[in-house]
Amino acid sequence: MGSTARIALTVGLTAVSGPSFAALSCGQLTSLTPEASTISSAVVTPPGVVPGTPGTGNPPINVSTGVTFCRVQGVARPTQDSEIKFEVWLPTAAAWTG
Repeated sequence: MGSTARIALTVGLTAVSGPSFAALSCGQLTSLTPEASTISSAVVTPPGVVPGTPGTGNPPINVSTGVTFCRVQGVARPTQDSEIKFEVWLPTAAAWTG
């Protein structure tokens, strides 16, 4: 599993697991401090067209969604010379079926 996948998995599992995190709202995820990472944005995003994130070296792509979700963006710095930007879409509490 690549570093980016591990970071996304860690953020996702941290956000939705355990009793201490279960009560956090989407916006409160920015208060979490995953190891060597920063969560810069966590916003509830309604169904519709979500614009792509620029700056990835690829052109932004608009994505159509049918559900409300929590859009989490951040940066991981596992080493001094790295900066890995990530984005994770998490289900809202109302949509969570897990």
